[in-house]
Amino acid sequence: MKILSIVVLGVVIGFSCVSAGQRPQVGAPMVVDSTGTVLGAVIGSPIVEQPDPVIVLNMQGVPTYLLVRPTKLSGRASNNILEWQSPDCTGTPLIMPITPIFSLAQHQGQLADYLLIGPNTVYVPIAETPLFLVIGSHREITEDAEGPCITGPLNEFVYEAMPLPRSILNVFVPPFSITGVRAVP
Repeated sequence: MKILSIVVLGVVIGFSCVSAGQRPQVGAPMVVDSTGTVLGAVIGSPIVEQPDPVIVLNMQGVPTYLLVRPTKLSGRASNNILEWQSPDCTGTPLIMPITPIFSLAQHQGQLADYLLIGPNTVYVPIAETPLFLVIGSHREITEDAEGPCITGPLNEFVYEAMPLPRSILNVFVPPFSITGVRAVP
């Protein structure tokens, strides 16, 4: 078991990493849903002014960062752009890397980056390193809508993304809360 320490709102918190679905150990800050199901260990918070916890969630075998708000799970707060090499927004979806400022970009030797959550689809980065590609088209994706397809060549570092049904997140029932938080002297 790996013991880690993080600073959340100026308090050093010690915790052990636990995978989603496992029972937390006493004292480990874990995000749980309203049924008591563990989503994962808190690894940090991206914004001090808005200290929503971030967890690493295993999505179809790929660890990915997920922002947990009291009533919903969220992906990226910025760079909500889905890209393709084709000129018409078809083919393999691609997303730009975002390295969290509070944690290492790697988790247990595999990629961990933020999900991109669309109205019906969750896009999970699946490559271990980004590729430098010519992008032929892109569109903005939010949790509520997909923007129009915009064409034009761009050269960017991107990850291939695995599209999954958004309903995969429905196994967790809001509201969400943190349990087991204790300060380490």
